[in-house]
Amino acid sequence: MGPKGADELIENLLDKLHLTRLLEIRSLFGQLMDKSLWFTHRPAIQNVSGQPSIALPVHVTDAGLPLGIQAVGRPGDEQDAFVACRADGEGFRVADAAGAAQGAGLIRQISSS
Repeated sequence: MGPKGADELIENLLDKLHLTRLLEIRSLFGQLMDKSLWFTHRPAIQNVSGQPSIALPVHVTDAGLPLGIQAVGRPGDEQDAFVACRADGEGFRVADAAGAAQGAGLIRQISSS
């Protein structure tokens, strides 16, 4: 069965169960998701897939432009992303204990060979 056939089957089942209003909710959800992806298209991929991500502002240029990095944890495991970061009065920063995070497999060094 192709996608069109599956859509028709679901629509017919919802109609028989008097639940066709769910199709309106699905349409609304799709519109909201489209708007969300337009504003946050990069982190949203991880969030939808169950991979937690944290956007870390790390610097502001002389021109006032913010620069940052993104920490991504394993699917369903927010703690990995949080361990690599800490919050203080000045905002989020990469953890001072980067060596501990690297030992835990959270940060991998890339060697140029």
